[in-house]
Amino acid sequence: MDMERVISDARDLCYRVAPAELSGSPLWVIPQTSLPPLFGANTIC
Repeated sequence: MDMERVISDARDLCYRVAPAELSGSPLWVIPQTSLPPLFGANTIC
């Protein structure tokens, strides 16, 4: 699985679903495995 492609597709989907709400706002899509333990890391969803 190409994670960069998954992230790109997720961002595109977010902007298609909520274009007005996200207009002009930053959007970060981050793999769960990249999160620190405080935010769940790869152990919880």
